[in-house]
Amino acid sequence: MTTKTTKATPAKSTKAVPNAFKTVKAKPAKKAPAKAVKPATAKKSKTQVAPANASLRLFQVKVNGQALADPFCESFTLPSSGSLPLIDGMRLLSQDPALQNSPLWGLLPADFTQRTGLNSTTLGEAIAARPGFDVYFCHAHPELESVYHNPWLQAETTHPNFLLLAREFLKAAGLSDAPLDTLSHSSLFATGHLIVASPAFWVDYLAFIDKALSLALLNVGKTARNALFEEQTPPGKFSYLYRIVARLLGHFLMAKAGTWKACKLALPQDATLNPHLRLLREMKDSAITQQSRWLTACWANYRALYFAQTLGKGWMANNLPAISPKTLKFGPANNGIDYDYPRTTEGTSA
Repeated sequence: MTTKTTKATPAKSTKAVPNAFKTVKAKPAKKAPAKAVKPATAKKSKTQVAPANASLRLFQVKVNGQALADPFCESFTLPSSGSLPLIDGMRLLSQDPALQNSPLWGLLPADFTQRTGLNSTTLGEAIAARPGFDVYFCHAHPELESVYHNPWLQAETTHPNFLLLAREFLKAAGLSDAPLDTLSHSSLFATGHLIVASPAFWVDYLAFIDKALSLALLNVGKTARNALFEEQTPPGKFSYLYRIVARLLGHFLMAKAGTWKACKLALPQDATLNPHLRLLREMKDSAITQQSRWLTACWANYRALYFAQTLGKGWMANNLPAISPKTLKFGPANNGIDYDYPRTTEGTSA
């Protein structure tokens, strides 16, 4: 198939960030005396969840007293304190007796429709079209699946030294840091707070998150602890800790691949990616399926050409080394996650 060489539209989430890739090597810090860490408990919320007989219950975060963005969702007010309010909200709902008999439920952010192109109705239809899974999730930026080896690397472009802190967090939490250096299938890219799941899945997943947070706080070095757990995040920005926790969904799904059936839902923007991004995503996933170093090298060269055309050689010189693993590792050819995005030969022709 011949692809036109017209100038490709830049991937919106790969904008250059000035001085974002200065390599700052953290000095080893003496470990502070470990604090006793108690398992996380649910904070109080103003929202009262009423019992209801429904196969799917969708809650949406209500912001600053504004009207609910999606009138077919149930309103939910997040706890006013805590560094991870969405996780706290998910924990509150998972412990609410009114939801124990709901087959599926999810907590959606206020800007869910803007981020995904879905609303409560189309989300429900997408889930109904693929019944029988324990968890449904999606990725608000499918273009990133095309040009990054894995979900962790992209965060380095917006949060300098993210990989350094993520590696320290994972090791302190007793988790493998291999995903940071792995060529990962597109199905493992996820927006960690866009999840709909069964009550049993929520309990298991949130217990995994709470254990990781507790161990990391207990074992991580003082410098990393201050950066992760004491960070003062500007309004409207995601903290380092939030970005790490959001990426733990893929880690959890891989660890529990034989326990939970997972489905990643394609979004409307999947079908509108420009041909280069669609081909890059297919090429990378094929390289993983075939465990092919040759095809991986082809993908890397194609990606470099795409970055050069859309972001410029200056951006590449500053950023490409930081978002390219030093040692290539392949993710599993089959991770058990159901994900079927539109192929290049479908929809808009290349």
